[in-house]
Amino acid sequence: MKKQLQQLIRLFSTVDSDYESFSESWDSVEVVYYVILQRIPPLELFLKQIPFVSSRDSWTFKIIDSSGDSILRISSGDGDLKDFSEIEAYKELSISIKFSIRKVIQNNRLSIYSIYDFIEFCSAISLFSFLNALNTRLKGSLILECVNETVDKLETTSITVASQEDVVPPIGIDARSKIIRQCESCIHWGTYRLMLLPDDLYSHDNNNPLSEIFNQVSACLLMMYLFDYTTICEDALNLKLLGFKSLKYTLDTSSLSVINIDKTTKEQLYDVYVWVISGGYVADKFSIARNILSINLDTYNVKLNSQVIDAIKSNFRIYEKENVEQYIQLRNEISNLLIDLQTKVNDIVQNFTSDFKSNLLALISFFTSVIVLGVVSGESPFAYFTNHIIFISLCFLFISLCYWLYSYKELERKTRLFIKHYSQIKERYSAILDE
Repeated sequence: MKKQLQQLIRLFSTVDSDYESFSESWDSVEVVYYVILQRIPPLELFLKQIPFVSSRDSWTFKIIDSSGDSILRISSGDGDLKDFSEIEAYKELSISIKFSIRKVIQNNRLSIYSIYDFIEFCSAISLFSFLNALNTRLKGSLILECVNETVDKLETTSITVASQEDVVPPIGIDARSKIIRQCESCIHWGTYRLMLLPDDLYSHDNNNPLSEIFNQVSACLLMMYLFDYTTICEDALNLKLLGFKSLKYTLDTSSLSVINIDKTTKEQLYDVYVWVISGGYVADKFSIARNILSINLDTYNVKLNSQVIDAIKSNFRIYEKENVEQYIQLRNEISNLLIDLQTKVNDIVQNFTSDFKSNLLALISFFTSVIVLGVVSGESPFAYFTNHIIFISLCFLFISLCYWLYSYKELERKTRLFIKHYSQIKERYSAILDE
């Protein structure tokens, strides 16, 4: 692009002039030249020399006099373009020419016109600013499309940096919200909220010019996700790790160029992060990982001198084995408790049935005795059913009915009590026992 701009400037001056400033940010490109206006080109030739600008972006060309006033402005959005007759009066005078591009994200694509100037911009801003900028622009995936430049492709899970002809859309992270929710329950970020993951910037590629910036930012994200407490501001990243040892770090993040996390540490932290979010009970994994990290990290710098992932996995297996033994023991205790509860319920029902049978048998025996006595005496079987006997019989029946109702109510009360106890046990241990 810079060569194309040089050709454009030669239309106005025969003396070669280098640009005074060239800057590229997330949103724009701005180039300023200082020249002596020596000639005025035809409008058609001028338009042919305009550098290639993506159709989703827009450009503006300005000529500014020595006092800073704009004397000519042409943009890609102009319907009827003017000629250059109005700048005839400025021939042989010093002017500045400003060419700017306003960049727009479309279909998750963002243009990069000078990757090294974009890197210079990113290197100068703080980690806080970089994360905020990317946080607002990354919507699932992002393609940084290098216009008129050939660069080695850089691919992460959700970001691709490549030349126009070499772009392959990234797959993105489908479970982003789920992973962030899981991690947020184990991390204290204060009021800062981030929708980025280390995977967004982590890459093994070292050939692309942006890879170093991506590596340093992904290392910071890894620490933000693995450590207990994180606070970030414009010039510093404060980290606190609570494991077997308590460690505190304050990293200077006033610009990305001053961040220096070594490659080995970054790779090991990434392995730990991937293992933590890979499944299972994340809180337990965080706890084990932090314990091992705390005894392997350097006290004064975020640096790992030895492999930690194998030690973390080994400790977690031991932890799982102890948990399984405790789980089996607890299940057995709950099973015994439920069996004891069932036995008591069966005893109550059996006692109620036995009492009812005994009551019923006593009444049948009484009436049978009266009938047999009448038969043996040679009289009618019902001869002894006098009014007194009938009254006594009714009294027995009434007393039996009252006793039965009392026993039934008592059975219901105890049944409700045992159901309540069972529900309490079920609710208390629902997190660790199957239905």
